[in-house]
Amino acid sequence: MEKIQKNNSERSVPKPISHYGLSKLNGEKILLNLKNIGINVKIFRIFNAYGIYQDYNNPYQGMLSIYLSQIHRNSAVKVTGSLSRSRDFIYIDDITNAFTNSKLLNYKSSDIFNLGSGKELKVSTLLKMLFKYLNKKYKVFVLDKHSGDTKNSCANISLIKKTGWKNRISLRHGIKKVVQDLKKFDDNNSSFNR
Repeated sequence: MEKIQKNNSERSVPKPISHYGLSKLNGEKILLNLKNIGINVKIFRIFNAYGIYQDYNNPYQGMLSIYLSQIHRNSAVKVTGSLSRSRDFIYIDDITNAFTNSKLLNYKSSDIFNLGSGKELKVSTLLKMLFKYLNKKYKVFVLDKHSGDTKNSCANISLIKKTGWKNRISLRHGIKKVVQDLKKFDDNNSSFNR
């Protein structure tokens, strides 16, 4: 059964439906125990990261880059699960900005922060954007979903915004940067032959 995780705050009780989600939750618990010995801990729950310098040959590394690579190289994309699913995408520069933000790292009221754009985007809309930026005709093959897949996921970023942090890279600008990076990657990667 697909799980809807929409706009959850940091205070929501996590209920993982996959081994991956359970491993992340257990990692959080281990880190939070470090507070007992005086170590300052900040946990960032990162929603669908994307950006330049990815390994575009890795078919398991991030929804956006997986789809982008398929469209660029094959003029089509295979999507596992419904096109009506939605995600919240955040560009890597906004993530590193949070990791180095002293106001955020010294914020006393919380140890856990959602790190996303706070904007929900349907897979179908994302695909239309990617085909447009690559100047390719829309061609999508929808495959059966897999177990443990989340239907909708969007970060509630109201807490992190209280620290003064905000994401600066729009999805459109981020996609343009990744498209340029992918084309450069393929031009420089002699091991990629189709």
